[in-house]
Amino acid sequence: MTNPIRVIPLDCATCQKPLVGLPNDTAFTCVPCESVLSVNAHSTVQIPLRIAEPSETTDAPIIYLPMYRFALQSSVLDTQGTDITAETPLPEHAWVCGFQEFRPAYFGNPGVDMTAAQCTPLALEAPPPQFRLLGIARSLEEAARYPQLFISLLLDRRRDITGQTIEVDTATPALWAIPFALHEAENTLVNLLTAHRYATRMVETLAEMR
Repeated sequence: MTNPIRVIPLDCATCQKPLVGLPNDTAFTCVPCESVLSVNAHSTVQIPLRIAEPSETTDAPIIYLPMYRFALQSSVLDTQGTDITAETPLPEHAWVCGFQEFRPAYFGNPGVDMTAAQCTPLALEAPPPQFRLLGIARSLEEAARYPQLFISLLLDRRRDITGQTIEVDTATPALWAIPFALHEAENTLVNLLTAHRYATRMVETLAEMR
């Protein structure tokens, strides 16, 4: 017996207009309704869409990249099982790339950088002209695995955490469109919230997302 194929209409549940995405995307946007439909093999989840206001000005073209923002409830236990959360400053939220970044250990990871900076952008009241958000290839399920890894990584940068237990609970995130300045002559992207610079090769689907 063959497995049944589940076909999902990619229409907005609110306005019934077609959702927007690339062929390999797992989440699809409806900009007028400020919502994102995340799709997996078993279910669909609708999450809010926010467009971040740039904190820096630029003359370069701006491209918006998708980033999940998770609110966190974290705790840390020492090697004896004692709760030392109160002694350990922990991030209140984590950022995870909604796009599939290429070789993040080499080209950098905007999710780690924005989590470390505890970036809290302001949301635009209306989308910019010709705005669209594509390339959300990382599923919500996959993205939810990263906050605990990022928190462990950031804590380990401060001190040795060998033997400690780090627990991280996440709420359903929002998906943010984060503005990056595209400097084509230098093949770089600059995060207009944190000023971090990345090689354009970090985003393999950059041409399709523009």
